[in-house]
Amino acid sequence: MREKLFGNCVTRVGVIEFQKRGAPHSHLLIWIKDFQPSPENINNIICTELPNEGDPGTKEQEFRELVLEK
Repeated sequence: MREKLFGNCVTRVGVIEFQKRGAPHSHLLIWIKDFQPSPENINNIICTELPNEGDPGTKEQEFRELVLEK
């Protein structure tokens, strides 16, 4: 793990949860010293991705179909 990736961390708290079908996800709250909360700074830190489509019949494909049907 790289130290001070986002800057000097003042404190942090987090929890890992498991949804109905067992998919883990986390909620994290991190306080960074002297962080300027501008849209550009926030966009540089936060990102998300969907998994690959996967081959037919695989868990990846099943997950993608489940997410996209909503």
